Amino acid sequence: MIERYLKGAKAQDLGAPGETLTARERQVLKLIAEGCKSRGIAAVLCISEDMVAKHRAHIMGKLDFHSASALAAYALKKGLIRE
Repeated sequence: MIERYLKGAKAQDLGAPGETLTARERQVLKLIAEGCKSRGIAAVLCISEDMVAKHRAHIMGKLDFHSASALAAYALKKGLIRE
């Protein structure tokens, strides 16, 4: 069971070492990259705006980015969104 869990975690990796985002973080990243504001993301995902802010902070920390435009560029590069 542990081996399957570890393999699943590796499959969710978006690229570079240590850049493992959860499924929810990937959803939030995609919506940020598409230009959605926190209120809109919260409504789509049925979570609070505070939770969106926490996910955004975790994503930025894990990927070492400091702006929404950097997140959008990353999401585009990884194929999470289209031009």
